Amino acid sequence: MDSLFDNYRIQSNDHNEITVALGSEALLGALRSASTSAASGSSFNTEEIVMKLARKNDQALLSFEIYGQTRVGNKMRVAHDVRIQVMKPVDVAKLSEPLCPEPDVCVHYVVGLPTSLQLVTLTRLFSFPFSI
Repeated sequence: MDSLFDNYRIQSNDHNEITVALGSEALLGALRSASTSAASGSSFNTEEIVMKLARKNDQALLSFEIYGQTRVGNKMRVAHDVRIQVMKPVDVAKLSEPLCPEPDVCVHYVVGLPTSLQLVTLTRLFSFPFSI
């Protein structure tokens, strides 16, 4: 947990553990809006992300509040609610790793990565339109 969060608090009746089931698409949407990488083209610089376990209209959810600034310096708050299902400790105890069959064939090979000069050449080829 220390590698993911720098300030967190978890409280539950089950040894301070909370297991939830959630849809990956909804979670991905919330995390994308928090992304501030230049490659993503974000015009929003994230300063803080607050994630809370909440309940709205009798539905459990993870509420993400993302605080930051726009490129022009205006403060901004973005909120996402991700529907979840809080699992009971009895149901969590029934979970196990899926059993995977042994593979029929095992192929080992070494892949040689191209040099940086080869990558630059390929990139240049695909970035300019060809004339026929």
